[in-house]
Amino acid sequence: MNVPFTIVISTYNRKDLLERCIDSIVKQNYFSYEIIVIDDCSDKSSEHFICAKYPSVNYIYLDKNGGPCKARNIGISFAKNEWIIIMDDDDTMKEFSLLTISNAMSSIEYSNYPVLNFARTNGYLDMDYKVVRIQDYINRKVKGEFVPVIQKELFLKKGYGYPDIAIGGESILWMDIAKKEGIPTWLNSVCTLHTDAGNRLTDTKHQIKKANEYAKFQEKIIERYKDDYLRHNKKELYKRYKGAILYNLLSKNKSEAFNKLKSLIKLNPRFLYLILFIYFPSKSYAQILLLLRKVQRIKPIFTQS
Repeated sequence: MNVPFTIVISTYNRKDLLERCIDSIVKQNYFSYEIIVIDDCSDKSSEHFICAKYPSVNYIYLDKNGGPCKARNIGISFAKNEWIIIMDDDDTMKEFSLLTISNAMSSIEYSNYPVLNFARTNGYLDMDYKVVRIQDYINRKVKGEFVPVIQKELFLKKGYGYPDIAIGGESILWMDIAKKEGIPTWLNSVCTLHTDAGNRLTDTKHQIKKANEYAKFQEKIIERYKDDYLRHNKKELYKRYKGAILYNLLSKNKSEAFNKLKSLIKLNPRFLYLILFIYFPSKSYAQILLLLRKVQRIKPIFTQS
């Protein structure tokens, strides 16, 4: 099966990584694809360099930084092909990845699915292939990062788009689609996720700096999927509440942290002891964060998935 693809790459202040990413795509030797780069208002645009080296690249420079989700939505709107692969600038495609995706698509009836997912190197699925549902996310049967392959017309027709969250938070989108449609997902790793980027959104330092936004992200997850968590995995819901509490503490929003704690205690009174951490004056918020991570083992709140 030969499917023409559009590859959308969002980038911000990462010229060398962007070049490496594009290099991995042009080496695919695939019959038909286009590359769209969405530069999210980098301090120094790489447009001249990239377009000189890769004349066929459609390079779009945004005049205001809006985060990766906004950049991806813009890239989707500009795509000429029906099937769109979303990449980050610190990804590289593995050899024959486009052919691997195309061949996998020929093995299923995909016309009713707005998105397909293929693993990055840190992606985990509890089997080689399945149509992922929301309970798979909640029960952590799918973890890590995956490469979305979006069917543009159906995706937009159903009103889907990346959430308007500057820090990312695309897991809200995948949980929405998994709940309503299901997402055909392969464990086949088609992209290498590198760790040499200096300003990754999931870095703990970045999350501390953007704690207020991460608090709102956790609160959105709770608001939208509380009933699903209660139905499928209460422990994961408790972790989401703890995440909201900690990020609110880090952003100096003690009153909202206390409100979230009250909601958590209503669900499970054993968390009453966390009041001691909220009102423990001898500890800085960063120390509270590190202490609770150690004591409660709640590391999963620091990932997008």
